[in-house]
Amino acid sequence: MREDPSSQKSASDVLLLPLRTAASLVRQDKIAEAKRCLSISNELISDEHFCADLIELESALITTLNQGIGDAVDHFFKANKLIDCIGTQTKSGQILHFLRSAANGYHALYNSDPSTAIANLKIADSHIKPLLRHHPELALTKTSIENAILTSTAQHYFAKGDYLNAERVYGQLHVNFTETIKVLEQSDIDNPIAFSEIFGTILEFNLTLTHQDICTLKFSDGSIRLKSSKENVEKFRKYIKEIQDTPFKSICISMSLLYDVAVIICDASVHLIDNKKEPTENLLGSLRELPRMIFEAREAGIKAGQRGERLTNFVTSVQRYSDSLLKLAKPRKESPLHVGSVIFLSVFLLLFVPTVLILKPTDPFMTFYTVSYFTVALISGFGYGALRFLPLIRQYQKLLASAKEREG
Repeated sequence: MREDPSSQKSASDVLLLPLRTAASLVRQDKIAEAKRCLSISNELISDEHFCADLIELESALITTLNQGIGDAVDHFFKANKLIDCIGTQTKSGQILHFLRSAANGYHALYNSDPSTAIANLKIADSHIKPLLRHHPELALTKTSIENAILTSTAQHYFAKGDYLNAERVYGQLHVNFTETIKVLEQSDIDNPIAFSEIFGTILEFNLTLTHQDICTLKFSDGSIRLKSSKENVEKFRKYIKEIQDTPFKSICISMSLLYDVAVIICDASVHLIDNKKEPTENLLGSLRELPRMIFEAREAGIKAGQRGERLTNFVTSVQRYSDSLLKLAKPRKESPLHVGSVIFLSVFLLLFVPTVLILKPTDPFMTFYTVSYFTVALISGFGYGALRFLPLIRQYQKLLASAKEREG
């Protein structure tokens, strides 16, 4: 799970009350009172910078609650000076420092920079710990940060090619997710983003591991892995429908499509490569749908902007394999000439061999039978195409005529 703004939202009314009050005072042009509300002296920051940073900070909080904390990183960056001035002496300051570090961590995680993600998420975790004593509702947020650290760690191992440790961390993460889902389901929290983040991260790891299975030709392992996660994918799709149109939703849609693509690819690879079977009509129909599905997955990833960049690169890799699979599954058409030759030879031998063994003809009858059977076999094997052998038949006719003359 990458982020869970639900508990942040529940705690924000209390912890961020001074900030909201200060913003309200600024709108009333009471800047001095707003600064006092946040315990900030004039020496620390000018009125102009204070107002500008406060606007950015408010935008960061709105983005965090509506879209996800990772998408608020630019607003937090622009409000850096104000956050530093507020410090960590108050609960409001602690939650702001937590949110800033979490935003930097999630943003790094989205952009495949696990080392930076781990560093910032650990800072965020240190800021959230002191708040838990008086605000136990933040426990779920802390769990989310811990899971994000594990996600970053697994991503770090994947990037190094250490799949053994990546799967170990993923196993631990999966246990955590199961417990988190139970807590969410038993609570009154109605947050499709939180559920989508959990099921989306599970799906993302399964897709990454399946991609590795495909690259190492372990198609059956990939197929089993995907089918075992079908129930989670169905839940994931249910929660996607409840999310607003944001970059996060576009990423979810892209991953949902990639799941179907991966299922088709693994099943087709098992059928064509592992089992060495000819493609069925159903299989060919599914493979013909791949280009459309991959196109839609790419478009959804592009729509997500920078956050979907890594996903579009993954789509490109999948498309290359899909193209190769489509070529492999292309029905093999036997050469008409090859089939005709088999029929020609079979008919000729069926006619000629019994005649020689039973009748034991001599010239000119031997030549007559040979030319006749040869002609019948050609017509049987090639139909109208037998006309291409007309010069050869005429040559046999000349031989038959000369044989008759010698007999006479």
